[in-house]
Amino acid sequence: RFILRCKNAVVMDYSESNAISTKTVSPLNMLLKHAHCNRQVFVNARRMAIQALLQADARIATVTSGGSLPKLPLHLAIERGISWKDGVEAIAMAGPSKAMETRNRQTFMYPFMAAAVGRRSDLNSVYCLLKENPEVARGLALRR
Repeated sequence: RFILRCKNAVVMDYSESNAISTKTVSPLNMLLKHAHCNRQVFVNARRMAIQALLQADARIATVTSGGSLPKLPLHLAIERGISWKDGVEAIAMAGPSKAMETRNRQTFMYPFMAAAVGRRSDLNSVYCLLKENPEVARGLALRR
């Protein structure tokens, strides 16, 4: 049994069966929920932390956040305005393509749509998400 600790609080519990307890919060989700600052020094530290967490266990890219409307880490990262090169790419490539095909339960948007709206929209993220999984855009255009 191995327990990963963050600031003296258990945030992830792994057992011999390699299953992740759904009652715990992944360190990746904690990092993304509190990723408000966009100063370059924090952006670099956040990017390195995301990469380190995913290298330790890529399964955390599929662990949803808690709450009444759970979100995948990919959705949280885009919501926080994290760009493709600053963490979205690492999260998208670590998780299955299913994350790119999953709509946000609150906004009903695919990740590429969410990356295109708001003050922190990132066209590069939109392009890269669509390039990695173009099937999500199938059927969105009107046919005449």
